[in-house]
Amino acid sequence: MKKIKCSLFIMLLFCISSPILYAKDTIKTCLDYTPYQLDNTGKKKWNGKNIETLYQLSQQLNMTLDMSMRAPFTRCFRLLEQGEIDVLAGLIFTEERNKKFLLIPYSQKNPLAIFYLKTRDEPVDINNLGYVDIIGSHRGFALPKHIINSPLYKHITPVESVGVGLLMANKHRLTGVLATLENGQSIINDWEELKNRFNYVVLDNKGDQSINFAINKGSPLVNKVQDITKAIKDLCSQHSNAHLCI
Repeated sequence: MKKIKCSLFIMLLFCISSPILYAKDTIKTCLDYTPYQLDNTGKKKWNGKNIETLYQLSQQLNMTLDMSMRAPFTRCFRLLEQGEIDVLAGLIFTEERNKKFLLIPYSQKNPLAIFYLKTRDEPVDINNLGYVDIIGSHRGFALPKHIINSPLYKHITPVESVGVGLLMANKHRLTGVLATLENGQSIINDWEELKNRFNYVVLDNKGDQSINFAINKGSPLVNKVQDITKAIKDLCSQHSNAHLCI
């Protein structure tokens, strides 16, 4: 009887302490924003298609998506490098990222735009910026090569987040903020102090147009590449999820 009790105790202790059992059924990610809000019916209203696509993917794989980790993007990126999380969504392709992570494309790049105050006398002209013009950009954002090689680049300064940049522009501390059109509009519409305050100019999309899941190469997800690719294809074929793949 004592031997049976001891064996049961050891098995229970193993189940509680083993992270492998948890990792097999769970996808861990990290976000610098709240992933969703609940509407009056209790339905999730997702804050962007990147996290919605990752959630739908987890459902297709019959896994649980752990969205509890909150940190600035740069910290989330380090957690991915360290293997503390499995995946980040919404990353554009760079050679450095391609060497570090498994990149799986799932959607098309959202256009980049520069957001500026409506009270400006003239729209922001990226080809005719003065020496006093400063454009904020999220410090964790990987700028495309065509921007790095353009005259615009010398006017760009890093900011903690798109929201912080917009608040600084709202107080005339920045000329404008560089962000994806979707992200910038979402933040402006959600923040009362920014609402109806900004115009924007859309930049030309050049180079690779894909948006990727970046997966840590030590994650169990690496062994599910075929399943992930098939799940993305299945999602895109469903009319209710078509907006995720545009």
